[in-house]
Amino acid sequence: MRKIREKRRASIFKVFLLVIVICSILTYNKLVLQKEANAKQVEATKLQKKVDQLKEEQKELKKDSKLTKKEIEKIARDRLGMVYEDEIIFRAEDGEK
Repeated sequence: MRKIREKRRASIFKVFLLVIVICSILTYNKLVLQKEANAKQVEATKLQKKVDQLKEEQKELKKDSKLTKKEIEKIARDRLGMVYEDEIIFRAEDGEK
């Protein structure tokens, strides 16, 4: 009778120890996965900001691509001072209009 009780206690202790080990492993894995999830969330936030920035840049490029040939030519002349090869530019002297 006494041996049976001792075996039972030993079995219960082993099961209890096994449960503690399993719970410890699961808790550790949960912490590792939570850390990875947080890192992925930070990365996703950075990537979303980059996507938003690129979408804004795309809108600007689309806006610029809708310019007509005359508008592009005017910008080239006014801002960049570009002219055609066979074109001669006459500039007024100071005081003249």
